[in-house]
Amino acid sequence: MQRLQDFAVQGTPPAASLMAPSALIDDRLDVRSAHQRARGEGVRVAVVDTGMDVAHPALADAVLEARNFVDQDEAQFRRDQHGTQVAGLLSARPRADVGVVGLAPAAGLLAYKACWVKAPATEVRAQCNTLTLAKALVAALDARADVLNLSLSGPPDPLLERLLGVALTRGVAVLGAIPPDGRKTGFPLSVPGVLAVDRTETARAQAPGELRAPGEDVMTLKPGGGGGFASGSSMATAQASAVAALLRSVRPKASVAQLTQWMTAASPHGVLNACLALRLAGEPVVCRGDTGVLAKP
Repeated sequence: MQRLQDFAVQGTPPAASLMAPSALIDDRLDVRSAHQRARGEGVRVAVVDTGMDVAHPALADAVLEARNFVDQDEAQFRRDQHGTQVAGLLSARPRADVGVVGLAPAAGLLAYKACWVKAPATEVRAQCNTLTLAKALVAALDARADVLNLSLSGPPDPLLERLLGVALTRGVAVLGAIPPDGRKTGFPLSVPGVLAVDRTETARAQAPGELRAPGEDVMTLKPGGGGGFASGSSMATAQASAVAALLRSVRPKASVAQLTQWMTAASPHGVLNACLALRLAGEPVVCRGDTGVLAKP
C-alpha cells in the first residue's frame, strides 16, 4: 500500500509595486516570430494544477474540458489564481479588453484541478496529493492530451511515476517545474523523459537538458478578468509547455525524444527560443535577429 503524499505548485507572489500589464506578450522567447508558422492549432494541453477562471474572457474559448478532483466548489475553481496564471501564459486568446496573449493562443486546454489553495485564497501557494494528482493524470490520458503541464513538485511517488511513464510512452510531452532548491529527485522530474524547466533569473547554473524561460514578474491573466504579473518556475514551465504545443501543432507525429531535442537545442543563450525550436523542427521561419537570408534548419 502506498502512502498519500503532498505536492506543491511552484509560484511566488509578484512584487507589490507592479501595475497591471499593458503589453500583449512577453517576447523574450521570440514567440511572435514563431507565430508565423504555428499557434498551437489542434493541440490539447492538460493543465494539472489548481482550478482556473474558465469564464475569463481570454480563456472561455480555450478551455475544452474542466474537471475538479478536489471538491465540489466550482466558485473557488474559478477564483483560483495559480492555474489561471499558468493557463494565461499557455493559451490566452487575444482580446483588446484584456491585453495578454498566450504563447500558444490556438491550443486547447484541459483544466484539471488537483491542487487547492491555502488560506488566504488570494495567494498563489497551493498543495496537492497523490490521489488528486493520480485522478487528474488518468483524466489527461483519457482525454488524449498532447502536452502535460505540471507546474508543481513533491516527493518521489511510485503511482504518479507509473502514470507519467504511460503518458510518455503514448507520446505526451511532459514538462515539470524545478523547485527552488534545484533538486530533480522528486516528482515529476524523477521520471526519465520529463522536461525540467526553471526560471532564467535563478542564480543556479543551468544543468544539461534543463530548459529556462522567464519566471520573474511575467505578464499573464488573473481571475476575474484582466491581467497581472506572476513569478516562479511554474510560469517558466507554462511557457515551455506552450513551445511544446507549437512544435506538436506542426509535427504531430514527432516523438517525445525529438521534441526534447529541438527544445533543448533551441536555447543558445540560456533562454528557450520558440522560433529557433520550430526552425530545428524543419519549419521555414524568420527569427528575430536574422539578416535577410533564411537559415536552413
